[in-house]
Amino acid sequence: FYHNWYRPENMAVIVTGDFEDVGVVKEKIIRLFSPLAPAEHVPAPPKFIRPTFPEHAKPRVCCHVDRELSNTVVNATFHVEQKPIATPEDFFKQTVQECYQLCLDNRLYKLMRRPKPNFFSAGIASEHLSRTSALLSVQMTCEASKVKDALESVLTEVSRARLFGFSAQELRIAKLNQIADMEQLYVERDQTYCTDARDELVQHFLRGDMVIGAGLEASLAIACIEKVTLEDVFQYAQEVSVSKSCMIRLQEGRKKTNEDDLREAVNRVAEKERRGEIEENSETFVVPERLMADPQPLKEGESAIASTRTHSISDVTEVVLKNGIKIALKSTNFLDDQVLMRVVARGGLSEVPKEKYKDAIFAGTVARELGVFGYRPEVFSDAMAGKRVDVVPNIGTYKRSIVGETSPDHIDVLLQCTHLIFSNNVENQCNEDDLEVLREIQRELVKNAKRDPMKVFAEIKRALTYGNSYLSEPITLKTLAKMDAEKACRYFNECFVDPSHFTMVLVGAFDIEKILPLLEKYIGSIPRPIDSKEKLSRVTPAPFEFPKKTVSKRVRLKMIENQGVASLTFPVMIENPDAKLKQAAIAKGEDFNGPTLAGSQVIVRSKFLTVISAAIIERRLLARLRFERGEIYSCAANTSFAYQDPNAANGESYRGDIMVVFACDPKSGEKLSKVALEEIEQLISEGPTEEDCQTAKEVELRSIQEHKEENSFWVSYVDAMFTSQLLPVLNGDIDKMYVNTEQIRGDVLETLSPTIIREHLAKTLAVERRVNVVLIPQRPLFLRLIAPNMDDIKGFFEWPETFGEACGKLALLGGVAGAYFAYAKSKENKKD
Repeated sequence: FYHNWYRPENMAVIVTGDFEDVGVVKEKIIRLFSPLAPAEHVPAPPKFIRPTFPEHAKPRVCCHVDRELSNTVVNATFHVEQKPIATPEDFFKQTVQECYQLCLDNRLYKLMRRPKPNFFSAGIASEHLSRTSALLSVQMTCEASKVKDALESVLTEVSRARLFGFSAQELRIAKLNQIADMEQLYVERDQTYCTDARDELVQHFLRGDMVIGAGLEASLAIACIEKVTLEDVFQYAQEVSVSKSCMIRLQEGRKKTNEDDLREAVNRVAEKERRGEIEENSETFVVPERLMADPQPLKEGESAIASTRTHSISDVTEVVLKNGIKIALKSTNFLDDQVLMRVVARGGLSEVPKEKYKDAIFAGTVARELGVFGYRPEVFSDAMAGKRVDVVPNIGTYKRSIVGETSPDHIDVLLQCTHLIFSNNVENQCNEDDLEVLREIQRELVKNAKRDPMKVFAEIKRALTYGNSYLSEPITLKTLAKMDAEKACRYFNECFVDPSHFTMVLVGAFDIEKILPLLEKYIGSIPRPIDSKEKLSRVTPAPFEFPKKTVSKRVRLKMIENQGVASLTFPVMIENPDAKLKQAAIAKGEDFNGPTLAGSQVIVRSKFLTVISAAIIERRLLARLRFERGEIYSCAANTSFAYQDPNAANGESYRGDIMVVFACDPKSGEKLSKVALEEIEQLISEGPTEEDCQTAKEVELRSIQEHKEENSFWVSYVDAMFTSQLLPVLNGDIDKMYVNTEQIRGDVLETLSPTIIREHLAKTLAVERRVNVVLIPQRPLFLRLIAPNMDDIKGFFEWPETFGEACGKLALLGGVAGAYFAYAKSKENKKD
């Protein structure tokens, strides 16, 4: 096989990247690969005849039960012919297919948004099966008891599209979305990732796919999109039918539907089509031409800007508007068609009293279901057709935020969406039909959550590590039933009402002078409440607590495929030097107003060292457990400070953790946990090697270099600087904050040594308070009773995880006790 196929005349060398001199690279390739001569005395490889799949007129159905599946999924898959895209005509045919998919996808979305829909979600996608075949798959998720109705609804829409096609409005929206994607490709034509270019050239070599460059491809695509007509899409729709090689597959967690039920749904649609009961879609929908009316214009000579400040070192422009919102602007040239936004304010779910928490956690979910911009989601989706804008509000533990991304051409739309989140009253949009659908979706998720062993394992691990706080309790059917939608909406409104509490960060391809009028117009016009409160300076800490001593737990769960997972979590306790200053101030009867620059520098340095230490631990464990012993499949060591207020400022210790997780043979979890612990203890006592430190330093430097060329990195960085409690200490000077952070990072990497890592781990890593959780497959009850092994016996005497497991153990004990007393009684009777 090797001599037949691994021959230079069958191969291609494809190299892409930022080359200083392409000629030099070409010479190296020629020099290295020229000595490879064609194979001699070997017959030419046989020509490969590509098989075609026989079509079938009758749809094939299949029901599959996956006991770990957390939702019910139905797929209607249609086999279509696959041809290489080698000419503009092939490209046009692909464009028509994409138009069809977008039109049907939009129609299904609107059907899902109706009162009492038969499915929770539905969408269409295509995938390549082979060189000659492709699959067009319509997937829907639904309630377990509504599989037949969901399938019938979706197949009815597929038939309706085949019988009548789509409306001009539906095609227009689809084409606008396609053109928007191609415009982005064209704008960034000279900023293609080398991996994408490589993959395209590989497909050209293997399949003969057309490769003409991003610019020409975008131009050709736009020309093809503009040429597509309703008739073209209608003709393609004729190929999508249950009578043309259709496969229907059901995946569910519990057996509730059989193949005959699926066939019945298919037959009902066919019968409706035969009788002419499927009518043309006459629904029209109003799409707003603009999202909001223009705010009242400023008077001549008046400005919404209160102050402006330029930070030259960090290249950030700071603007404060008269309504109190602070804006940080950083113009970049990393991607010519990307602008990222983050609007952040301190204070989140940790501020909510326990009795109101269950309503608050649903605030974002309920608001998004009703429409956070003042429009129903399906209307807003159509209004955004052709606009590359994405805006999502979030409410976290310690902060509220609005995250957005757009093209430079649509910055005004991005800012309008942000304005609408503040000005729209979600409570006025409460609709019982929409809320009932949301409740049904959540009920299904909650009911099926326990089926996934990995989710259950993660919940147990979190509870053991951080304690059973009401902030981390899983949602139950009982708490879901008590959720008050109006209170959730009211809380959402309260979170996004006062612009003076927020800092907006904009990073990307824009001209600062051109964007300022837009900020004045749309952000400066957000009204500040009359009863505006002061910005929150100190947040309420989330009630979490690491265990006081070592916790070891074996979790036995039913699995379809047995697998083992082990996790070791070590609390990280970074001592804050400001704590001593605070104690001294209290002793004098004075107030301590932290943080101090020195205290913050210690915390930032320790956080950097913790991240690097976790990377060293991961590489050491991979070397020991995988490459030396060959007993794990994967391993990861991650640092987390998720439960800690990122701006602890009053002398509090900074808390986090390093979590080591590895997948292994189910029988080896506990043994390998001990080996991993020994390796980490050795790092604490002896430190890593010089090679470990050098590798960690090189990887970190490379990672920083790559991240600094991404807008997402700078959005997070600038956000962290502007929301830091240290900023007032530095008189609001972002450049000083930036220089301080970069100096600490550079110093950590420059001085990185085995001694520093060893001392840092010994000081901050609380090994004696670790949490070790091992996931073990649970054997079937019958085998545990008839032929128990030592693991089953150990498991019986462990504390039960669930109420059902406790009842089962009590029942078994009762049965054994009853049998014993019956035996003793019969023995006593025999004596008598």
